[in-house]
Amino acid sequence: MACGVNNILEAALKLQKEHGYVTEADVKAIAESVNRPVNAVYETLSFYSMILLKAPSVVRIEVCRGTSCYIKGGVDLLKELEQLTGCKPGETSEDGRYQVEYCECLGRCDTAPNIVVNGKLYTSISSEKLEEILKEVSN
Repeated sequence: MACGVNNILEAALKLQKEHGYVTEADVKAIAESVNRPVNAVYETLSFYSMILLKAPSVVRIEVCRGTSCYIKGGVDLLKELEQLTGCKPGETSEDGRYQVEYCECLGRCDTAPNIVVNGKLYTSISSEKLEEILKEVSN
């Protein structure tokens, strides 16, 4: 089974690199190539936060939900992001500009709370710093 998961992930990451995300047609092609049902491929891919199953937004914000980040204000950052972007974790703003997601521990507990914006790590995030980051990436 692990080998099948590895094949699914490798194929998905390759297709995501080509298309920007894994399309419905990509999932069907992966399912055929590994001889698995489409729903099993979706189930596998949906488990991994680095796999995008819908077109990415302009600004993708991932908030660490590790214990240190959670305790040091990650929950408050999520509430603030909801106000600033108009979307909750797992959602994309109506204008398609922002997407907010959780991510697993980033391994930087000493600088909690941490976020990743468009693949770049930001540490020791405060409300003021969050607003600055959003202004920076929105230009």
